[in-house]
Amino acid sequence: MEKPEDLKALTSLRFVAAFALLLHHMRGHFGIAYDFTHIPLGSGVSFFFVLSGFILAHVYRSKVNWKRFYLARFARLWPSHLLCLVLAAVLIGDVTGAQSSFEYISRFIASVFLVQAWWPDFRLIFSFNSVSWSISTEVFFYLFFPLILWSRLFGLLFSVLLLVGAIGICIWLQLPPYTSALTGELTSTAVLYINPLARVFEFAFGVTAYPLWRYLKGRLRPALWYALRIISVALLATSLVFWKEILHFVYMFGGRYTAIWFAQSGLCIVAILWVVAFANAKSIFSWKVSVFLGNISFALYMCHQIILRFITSLNLEFSDNVSISIYLMLVFFFSILLWRFELTAKKWVMQPTLFRD
Repeated sequence: MEKPEDLKALTSLRFVAAFALLLHHMRGHFGIAYDFTHIPLGSGVSFFFVLSGFILAHVYRSKVNWKRFYLARFARLWPSHLLCLVLAAVLIGDVTGAQSSFEYISRFIASVFLVQAWWPDFRLIFSFNSVSWSISTEVFFYLFFPLILWSRLFGLLFSVLLLVGAIGICIWLQLPPYTSALTGELTSTAVLYINPLARVFEFAFGVTAYPLWRYLKGRLRPALWYALRIISVALLATSLVFWKEILHFVYMFGGRYTAIWFAQSGLCIVAILWVVAFANAKSIFSWKVSVFLGNISFALYMCHQIILRFITSLNLEFSDNVSISIYLMLVFFFSILLWRFELTAKKWVMQPTLFRD
């Protein structure tokens, strides 16, 4: 398979999304108020899903060796995930408080195989390294990928139907929003925010947008690319400034459950515009330091909450800038170590001897 073009700017943008999620999880710690900003920092997950679909469509735009595809996905996610899972189990345990050895072991096994997000129970979803729910959802997307690649339009429409069905279930059952991970209550948040059936639309959106970028790449003049980037920046800024008003509008015309989905995933529309506009941009996102930060973004995402919860468990969390600086330095230090482990593990898993037919 021909080696695809390295889209460095998109690698860099991954760090922006990962750092937004780090800030999202710092709320309520180090003296930072939960409502310190109205910016939907949790939407970084939506950007990851859109970007994942776009990148996979870019890498696998020709004939796909599915054995190699799934092995590459395994090598990309699982070694770092397993290491973080073990560290989380040792350092902080099951954060949702398993009531028996059976619960503890079953949750651990579900996390090992990355299926914890497939069942809408927060006691399972957020056990151990809570952020790994998103890569559990991502694993489901990989199973869905052949269908989207076979027919992008059908895959996108089918993903829309799944989303509408998820919203319909919430309306039918009148599900309450998320309140606590310590209960097994079925919530609209679990169905619309965590469950892969409701999130696969964002992934399919990214896959479907890739041919549009390929079409525009050879046809738009540089001036029009700059205009598209300015529009994407302006649209994001406008969305963030008027986010509360936008959510109110969605609530008024789409209902409560549509607003719950939109609050976490609505920025996928802006995200896809950014991905298309900046995919081959020569800008700050192409600088070596930016690409490096993008390369360690997955490791940063996987380890930052473990470090935060471990610090909290030792009562070493203080409300001052020094504590915040030390925490960020620890996160970046261990992110680099985890990234190096990720590269070594991937190289070993993807060794050529595994592909002899």
